[in-house]
Amino acid sequence: MSSTTKRAANDTTRVPVPTDLNLFVLAECIAAAPGGILGRVAATHVPHIRRCIDAGLLEQAGTRGTWKLSAAGTDALNTRNEAWSRATPGSTR
Repeated sequence: MSSTTKRAANDTTRVPVPTDLNLFVLAECIAAAPGGILGRVAATHVPHIRRCIDAGLLEQAGTRGTWKLSAAGTDALNTRNEAWSRATPGSTR
């Protein structure tokens, strides 16, 4: 393995790309959150929400441990919803 490959494999500066499952969980959590502010989430949702935070889709909402959609998060969910609507005609999602 070359040193270039090793650096790329150990690169911690790469921004994760949320999967469709991550975006689905994010949309569900935001819809269930009062005022769209996430606080506590189910343990099964934590890895998905963490990936969204790492990708910049959520930003702190003021107090520690609370999160709200960032502009990038709003765009990502809108793009996902448009793609979902095209894939499933008649869907209200």
